[in-house]
Amino acid sequence: SEGTDHATNIADYVTGYGSDNNGWYWRKWNSGKCEAWGNFQFTAITVTTQSMGTYWGNGGFKDLALPSSLFTAVDCAEVTNGQGTHASGVYPYGVNSLTTSNIQVIFRAFASSSSVECPAFVKVYGNWR
Repeated sequence: SEGTDHATNIADYVTGYGSDNNGWYWRKWNSGKCEAWGNFQFTAITVTTQSMGTYWGNGGFKDLALPSSLFTAVDCAEVTNGQGTHASGVYPYGVNSLTTSNIQVIFRAFASSSSVECPAFVKVYGNWR
């Protein structure tokens, strides 16, 4: 009838959510999907090898543990600039590797940089069952 909101065909809905002491927040969906996100401050980033106008290096690959036992499978992840102390010209570039327990974030810079820090907002999508 007019003025009535009927929500009888909901395809999916949140069945659980939480956070941990490491800065992660997450939601579990009835379909078995889940997502986890957080803003993280990465330190000791060293990017000194130049390639196509930017700098990179092994010191620009930083590991971050995912929430314990949350994911049974991972689909994809996204990494963007985060909030926090930011070294001039250093930025999160992308994801190097992703498993159910760890993500490795890549950092690059516009100038050679040693032992600097940079925040990154990280979001991971996958399954919890």
